[in-house]
Amino acid sequence: MRNLPIILLSLMFSISSIASEHYSGILANGNEAYKTENYNDAITAYEDVLSADYYSAAVYYNLANSYYKTGQIPNAILHYEKALKIDPSNSDIQYNLSIANRQITDKLESIPPFFLSLWWKNASQVLSVDSWGWLIISSTFLGAFLFGFFWQTKTETSKKSSFYGFIGILTLTIFFFFAGQYQKNILETSTEAIVFIPSLTVKSSPVDNSKKLFVVHEGIKVKILESLDDWYKVSISDGNTGWIKKTTVEQI
Repeated sequence: MRNLPIILLSLMFSISSIASEHYSGILANGNEAYKTENYNDAITAYEDVLSADYYSAAVYYNLANSYYKTGQIPNAILHYEKALKIDPSNSDIQYNLSIANRQITDKLESIPPFFLSLWWKNASQVLSVDSWGWLIISSTFLGAFLFGFFWQTKTETSKKSSFYGFIGILTLTIFFFFAGQYQKNILETSTEAIVFIPSLTVKSSPVDNSKKLFVVHEGIKVKILESLDDWYKVSISDGNTGWIKKTTVEQI
């Protein structure tokens, strides 16, 4: 695992967005506990901050590192995944998640996604939701300027240049909007979960005595396809599907 420094700068910069000084103090205590390798105290502090509905990739990341250091691999994976939802292009989070995933039992062959779906996912995750938002605002102002310039200019060359520039900026703005919306949907919806029990038998239907299909183990990520009463229908990366109890997983 990389010897990565705690992201103190990001965390301290974000303190201003926490309404209560009480939670600012807890966050500072968590940072100090993390630096001094008191990981259980750091976990308690970071969980308290998150319970105040303060969501930060840096907090999730340091919490995940703390769980990893204490051998709680499913919790580490869960919080690395939550950090990635907020900051999907962060290479440090991606790396540490890959290290944590090497510790789990199940090593599955994934079904390759359709190339256009993969391209769109990768393209939209280059930036965070906030970054896409700033690009939309910037391109909108630039587009408005070019549109105004088109109507004000008198020369044919300037009109053509401003018109084509406006069309280009409009196209980019539409792309930015849909990419940001895609990222926002990922952030606000929870369609994946991490298994939290050592061994989980996946069933053919949402009934306790239904047929046993296969077994997965703690730390594996599942995709939630359907919800019915106390059950989820899920799929795993190799394409297999089945039903599990909701209490056996934690949603990302």
